[in-house]
Amino acid sequence: MNTEFIYQKHIDLVFHILAHMKVNNPSDLFSEPYIKKMSLEIQDDNIFLPQSAVEYYNQNFDRLGMINFLPFFTQNLDELIQLLRTYNRFSENDKSSFISYFVDILTRRSAKYFEFWEKQFDQEKANRLLIEETLRNKINQYSFLFDCYKKSAKAWLSFSITKNGRGIEGISGCFSAAAPYPLHSGNLYNTFFTLLHEYTHQFTDAMIQAIIDADINMDDGSHDLSENVVILTDYYLIKNICNSDVAPYMLWLVPKDDDTHMDEDLFLNLFKVPEHIRQRVDNIVEQLLGSCK
Repeated sequence: MNTEFIYQKHIDLVFHILAHMKVNNPSDLFSEPYIKKMSLEIQDDNIFLPQSAVEYYNQNFDRLGMINFLPFFTQNLDELIQLLRTYNRFSENDKSSFISYFVDILTRRSAKYFEFWEKQFDQEKANRLLIEETLRNKINQYSFLFDCYKKSAKAWLSFSITKNGRGIEGISGCFSAAAPYPLHSGNLYNTFFTLLHEYTHQFTDAMIQAIIDADINMDDGSHDLSENVVILTDYYLIKNICNSDVAPYMLWLVPKDDDTHMDEDLFLNLFKVPEHIRQRVDNIVEQLLGSCK
């Protein structure tokens, strides 16, 4: 199988802005440590969106959340701005109440951020090859997954994405995801598990949507259910393919400021799904593991 690693500064600029916005759902990327770090790195004043725009974004996230994904279908900032302004699922009120402010801040912050990004990209030149080789080897352990669905892998590694990754639907022939670039070797597991998590969504979410006969969203509990399904699916795959990764996987699931010791019993108790869905998960795992023998 083929894994392509991609770096795009205009996409990272979007995550840079989103790290400064508090969002009232699990897509939240707000990070005070990141804000402090970047204020030193690029000596920029605070990024500010009008509170009314942030509130509008939160209230209309079902549509405006697409700003997390549209950048992956563009090649540069000009293309992204054009797409944001013309995307047909944004209403005129969306554009005047949020998109216009977001485009303005992307434009005004791009020069300083791109200077920082290019410097970071150049500094990581030697490390990138080693990081990509390590991640490719880990992903290749699960090549059966991609082979089963006849997909290759795309991985956007970002200098500015915080917290959760992003899975990108709609790229033909690929499972595609964005994850933090591991600036320190200790973060490699974080990047790998984030990528695997986002790839897994791209075949388990279809099962959830078929069961609920609706799209997955944040408001009705289906998003939480889809997260638990992915977490369980990956756990069983990891346990069977590389058991030594189980402990770091469980550690990855525990917040850094939480001293909880995660064992299998606690894990299975925390990430529960209804029995009929659990059976579907078992079937998916059995099918995938069977295909790799």
